Amino acid sequence: KNGGVYLYANHIGCGGTRIYYDGSAAILSNGKLLAQASQFALKDVEVISAVVDMQEVVSLRGAFKARCYQASRIPCLPTITIHDFALCTKVFPEAMPTVPIQPKYHIPEEEIGFGPSSWIWDYMRRVGATGFFLPLSGGADSSSVAAMVRILAENIMD
Repeated sequence: KNGGVYLYANHIGCGGTRIYYDGSAAILSNGKLLAQASQFALKDVEVISAVVDMQEVVSLRGAFKARCYQASRIPCLPTITIHDFALCTKVFPEAMPTVPIQPKYHIPEEEIGFGPSSWIWDYMRRVGATGFFLPLSGGADSSSVAAMVRILAENIMD
């Protein structure tokens, strides 16, 4: 809404508590999503990056009349002119601004499956377990846990 570059970082895993943090870091510029990390990833670390056009950010912020009015009321500061300088260059293809993407959201049913299964994986890594025993009674509780273990196994294999 107001323009700018926003970086959202989130912890992945348990962090020694019963709370599971799902990751899903993001980089946004002027309200557009440029990069999004996986939600419920089984990785220890996930790094995302984006190239941001700072001139686009400055242009958007300068377009707000309220900011222009406020800026016109403060004393002028001395300026230094630098020739052949830009906040974002378009000379190198790899320096081109990142193209916005659509956000990826899990539906609530997927979150219910991925959350506990990711917690199990993180717990097993923290305690150094190489496996576990899953007794099945045929009841709702054990079948739910079996479903979570299956989701965990599918995520590990992906």
